[in-house]
Amino acid sequence: MRASTTRFARSTTLNTPMDTVSKMRGLHPNSEMAIIGYVIGALIALAMLPLLPFFLLYLLADWLTSVGRDPEY
Repeated sequence: MRASTTRFARSTTLNTPMDTVSKMRGLHPNSEMAIIGYVIGALIALAMLPLLPFFLLYLLADWLTSVGRDPEY
């Protein structure tokens, strides 16, 4: 028995190479992945909600201690 040297699957009706990878359809939105991303983002925002008072205290302390100074950016 001889080993085949071709890398393509052969069609049974025609003796031509058959495409084994589907054709690219171009860019299109994937709504399922978008929904999952929004759910993960909402869960992260919900988990960080307890840190909000500390962040606001930091902003207040920064604002009070930087009165009269030029911004450093």
